Amino acid sequence: MIMKKETVFILYIVSAFGSNILWKEGDLNVGYDFESQNEENNIHVGFKDTLRVSEIQKHGNYSLLWKWKNNDKLHIDLSNQIKQYNTLKQACGIYFWLFQKKSIRGKLKVVLHNPFNETYQFFVNLYFKNWRAVARTFQVSEKKYLYNFYNINFEVDIENGTTPFGNLYFDLIRLSSRCIGWSYDNVNQPQVSLKKGLYNDVGGTENLNGFYEENHFWQSMYKWWQIDKYATSKIDSKTPLSSEENKLLAELNKVENHVDNWYYPGGKVFSNLDNYSQQKLQSLFQCKEKKTTNIFLNNIQNNKKEIFQSIRTKTFFSKNLQRGACVNSAFDRYVNFSMKRRHLFPSRDIFPYGRDDWSGMKFNEVNHHILFPLTLEYFISKRLHEAVKTSKNCNNTTKKTETDILYKNLNIPFKYTNKEKISTFTKLFRILEIEGWDEGSSLGNTDHLLNLNEGYMQSVYLIRRELSQNKKFFKRLLKTARWYNEVGELHQISFPNKGTTADKGKNVLGKLLLILSSPQKTIHEARQKIQDAKRLKAWAENALEINEAYAGIIKPDFTGYHHKGVYMSAYSSEAMHAFSILAYFLRNTSFSISDQSLYYLTEALKTIHLMSNSLTIPLGVSGAKLANSLVMNQLMPAYAYMSLSKSNTSIDKSMASIFLKLYDKKNPFIEYALEKGDIDQSSRYFNSIGSVSIMKNLQQKATLENIKSIKTPRGHWFFSFASLSLHRRKNWSVTVKGFSKYTWDFESLINQNVYGRFLSHGHISIINGVSSLPDIFNGWDWNRIPGTTTIELELPELISHGESRYFTSKTTVGGSPFGKKKSEHGVFVMDFEQPRYQSTFYKQNPNTFSFKKSFYFIDDIIICLGSNIQQNGIKNRNVITTLFQERLYGESFIKLNGENCSYPSNRIVNGSAYFLDGQNNGYVIPRTSSNLLHLKIGLNNNTRKRNGEKVSDPKVYASLIIQHGVEPVNASYEYVIQIATNEKRVHLLAETINQVYKVIQKDSVAHVVHFIQSSTTSYVIFDALNFVGNESSDLVYKVNRASIVTVIDEGKFFIISVMDPDLRRFDKHISNSKNMKQKIFYSSRSQPEWLILSLNKHLNYVSAKCPANLKKTITFYNDFILSGSVKPHVKLQLSHGHTCKLKFKKQYL
Repeated sequence: MIMKKETVFILYIVSAFGSNILWKEGDLNVGYDFESQNEENNIHVGFKDTLRVSEIQKHGNYSLLWKWKNNDKLHIDLSNQIKQYNTLKQACGIYFWLFQKKSIRGKLKVVLHNPFNETYQFFVNLYFKNWRAVARTFQVSEKKYLYNFYNINFEVDIENGTTPFGNLYFDLIRLSSRCIGWSYDNVNQPQVSLKKGLYNDVGGTENLNGFYEENHFWQSMYKWWQIDKYATSKIDSKTPLSSEENKLLAELNKVENHVDNWYYPGGKVFSNLDNYSQQKLQSLFQCKEKKTTNIFLNNIQNNKKEIFQSIRTKTFFSKNLQRGACVNSAFDRYVNFSMKRRHLFPSRDIFPYGRDDWSGMKFNEVNHHILFPLTLEYFISKRLHEAVKTSKNCNNTTKKTETDILYKNLNIPFKYTNKEKISTFTKLFRILEIEGWDEGSSLGNTDHLLNLNEGYMQSVYLIRRELSQNKKFFKRLLKTARWYNEVGELHQISFPNKGTTADKGKNVLGKLLLILSSPQKTIHEARQKIQDAKRLKAWAENALEINEAYAGIIKPDFTGYHHKGVYMSAYSSEAMHAFSILAYFLRNTSFSISDQSLYYLTEALKTIHLMSNSLTIPLGVSGAKLANSLVMNQLMPAYAYMSLSKSNTSIDKSMASIFLKLYDKKNPFIEYALEKGDIDQSSRYFNSIGSVSIMKNLQQKATLENIKSIKTPRGHWFFSFASLSLHRRKNWSVTVKGFSKYTWDFESLINQNVYGRFLSHGHISIINGVSSLPDIFNGWDWNRIPGTTTIELELPELISHGESRYFTSKTTVGGSPFGKKKSEHGVFVMDFEQPRYQSTFYKQNPNTFSFKKSFYFIDDIIICLGSNIQQNGIKNRNVITTLFQERLYGESFIKLNGENCSYPSNRIVNGSAYFLDGQNNGYVIPRTSSNLLHLKIGLNNNTRKRNGEKVSDPKVYASLIIQHGVEPVNASYEYVIQIATNEKRVHLLAETINQVYKVIQKDSVAHVVHFIQSSTTSYVIFDALNFVGNESSDLVYKVNRASIVTVIDEGKFFIISVMDPDLRRFDKHISNSKNMKQKIFYSSRSQPEWLILSLNKHLNYVSAKCPANLKKTITFYNDFILSGSVKPHVKLQLSHGHTCKLKFKKQYL
């Protein structure tokens, strides 16, 4: 029963927020923080003693204390503030913080009124204590924003028998026009609004499952919590445990031992550790933290002067740009935090406002940069002491020496006794609770909450035995961990979609640590632990399934997806790393990951290695994380884990051979990874002390079994879900990246990859050694990306502040290998039409831009063709095709027709020429060319880093471009690249180029190239309707759709490779990934379609080699060649960007 109310008091607040508060750019400036000195003069209430400013606050120095009694109402008038600001910005929700010292069985009714006398109302559950955030959106149907609300009413409804009075503290009440990541929880529950007595004029029926949209993964926490509670309630708590269940518990104890040894190998004193483990331990304990507050402020100030008005890092970390943490930095932060305890906010909250507001911190700063390093030190020190005590080879003197290493040699500042340390950890856990980190609390915004806070779960695990001494407190922590780890997701009856998000994948270890931390003393506890572990295995196996649509993680071509596109340098690779650790921990138990799932994971890791050439991930498939392109040194342990995770005890030789290739201690990047022990700023912690021992043990086992490092692969591969072709020979690799209707172009964030717009415009990346890795940090020209055809823009015109992930309308983007399997050649094609870019410059300068490209890879030769290059609308900007751009070191030079060109050089070349770049790659412009070339060696103008920061000390770069002019019409180009060559060989190639290949056709209909020495002809057909092959010289006569066809004449036989570049993943054109609907995101598939290839000759069918999923669709001999027709033809049903290779015997009549 709800009690009646009578008394009303009204609060009129006409001042704005306190002057020290700055809201996030673009948000409404409507709300109250209760910091204003004269704010109390603007408050009018019925009972003065029931309302006042309090020194209990969430932010700043004050909050509003409402000492409510029976039947009270609180009214806040926002109208005066609304009038002062731009009313065109509409509110999408209300956000505020509440604090109680004890929970109440009742609800807080919140009613908002807009200027049209319409209302929106909802209820806040008051059964909580400490701080809670309430973030409520006003969404109706498809409308994103509604009206500005002028008045807010608060009213307490308490249950019968509950104390009829209490204290509620309010802080940071605001209307917001940016409601991304706002989520339901146990305080802010979903409610049915269209119910008698609860009618909302502007509201609608809410989703009682507790999430907004299925692809907003961070908003499902409340739903998973409800499922978890239901699954827990169904556990049999009475029937005694069976012998099988006891066996499973014993296996989980075995897994726990695996995990402990991964953090630090048991039984090893410091002097018994190998050198890398010692270095790693030392860097974990004593990193040299820079005082970065001033650096941070200076960066902000500089960015304000330049392009940026804000910096993204402040959203995640309140005080500094510190990239990592270690024990002594964590202790320094703890001391600072203890002296003046700052209030805590979720990762994506606008508070604390990093530029000017140092009064708060993020939860992840405490969880990951204070609590986790300190508990890890405790765990490792404890294991070291145990090893010293039990060591048979240690006398008292030796034991003292080993103990002294911990505090003298490693200089640990955290020298408290174990009891004092546990007291410190308990204090930190309690502070987290007070600030709102608790079961059922979403903190108002769950966006990236799990992703940046795994340090909490690791800390609980590391001191689980000590925490369990206080059963009630430990139980609370475990419930909190279940909430934030979304354990309920494991307990779905079935998984609706294959795969998972990369963020959830890379945090999968948190779920395992929670399970292992949970007690098993009672029947209920034991069965819950077993049930959770079984469901984790099922969830992980589903997460590793192939997902054909746009969700994460593994695609049919074994590339990794994140943000609805290929993302190989981060996220997906980190998720694969985490799953490999999980597989290693669970090995040889009933909870082991299935062989099929391990196969998918293994193939995905092999793809990363293949694409990286053991060095770097191509920029075009790195998303916004271009600086993470040297990912292989971080990912190396994953290959070791997978080598040891098979269902039997044998080593996976294929993974071990890759690991041995990577485990090169002479490589400085690898050495750095082996010695690095500090904790990364993000949620992941993969560089444990124990990981080094695992890798060393694998190396020893591989030696005993005579496993060698993998040989350098030779061949050509096309990754259709990435729109990327890869060509490898010897120690070098070449990739070319495009995009299409089905794969997006680039990703930028506010301060990441802001100039990367052209990274998929046919970008060629040549890697033939460490020195060839592209230096994009010291003066790179972002218009001149090798292989691309671009409009040469000024940097303010090129920039993208998060407007990215565009799709073009064109479907003809693809690649096709041909030739012998062990040394395949290949073709890549891109039909480009510029997307509708949404950045300011393109909105102000509407234009059209299109071209057609093709690349032909024959051993160390790449023939590059372009045609139909057209741009209209952007005036006074050149269209260019870039052959190469590289940083020149020391006295390096570029060769032009045998002549050395060094810094500074500015050469214009008209017609044929040959060049040799600083990495010994040759470039030949044939005699038939009329292109105008520009070779520049010098300092680029106004150079910027990938995050937009100005390069303070730019270096010398060399670039070679073809100039197509301003607003070209049907411009074209032709050039040849020779990889890993020398001046003599490239000169010879230039002299004999007409003996290497011949361009048969290069126009809007097709690009056709004949390779003279191998009697091979490649047809890239853009316009199938108008293509007609020459009856006397071409085997291919007609096709019914755009395609890549390569014909090899082997004397008695023809080998025909056929590929359909249209993936047909969906029908309707989508401008960018933000507009992708759920159906496409989860259910799109590459649809098969018939490709009919008409031939000019009658042939006898011999065989076909096609991917397994295509073989069954090939018509057999009787229908395969229709010899009775005027033109015989081949009919294939193709999909997924796969290539079919057909063998035919010639007919001799």
